[in-house]
Amino acid sequence: QTCALPIYFPATMTLNPSNAASVYGQIYLKGATEGAGQTPNVQAWIGVNSANTDPSTWSDTAWKSATYNPGQTGNNDEYSAQLTGTDYTSGNTYYYATRWKVGSGAYAYGGTTGAWNGTTSVNGVLSVVPVREVTFAVDMNVQISKGTFVPSSGQGVELKGSFNSWGAGAVMS
Repeated sequence: QTCALPIYFPATMTLNPSNAASVYGQIYLKGATEGAGQTPNVQAWIGVNSANTDPSTWSDTAWKSATYNPGQTGNNDEYSAQLTGTDYTSGNTYYYATRWKVGSGAYAYGGTTGAWNGTTSVNGVLSVVPVREVTFAVDMNVQISKGTFVPSSGQGVELKGSFNSWGAGAVMS
């Protein structure tokens, strides 16, 4: 008995084009997934489509293979796939679901609360935020006059923030 469980997390997602995030789905197979480790012969996908329609009608190109999560505990096996903002058009809304296949059986589809049914268990919603051009300006004249900033020596100003995970700064010109 295959029971496609919900899109485990998240039911809605917002990405900007430079970010990525994972969608998780879980499956329960009576007598199989209760034990430790990955259940054999299970295939999982996360699909994304531009129309909020029945996922069984989505093209094969909508589906991305999902990877088993060995850290999941409990009676369900968990799989995930990463969605990357650059794969989608900024400013648009997309819809996602899970797809499962056990052995040579038929596909089963998961929505937000269980097996996809289009009413109480629907597609997840992915919003891709529009790209906005932002200009930053810094006046370094005071620091130059004090001698604490000397551009000719190779010193520069960097911009760091959550947009680049507070890592290496983006050099300003």
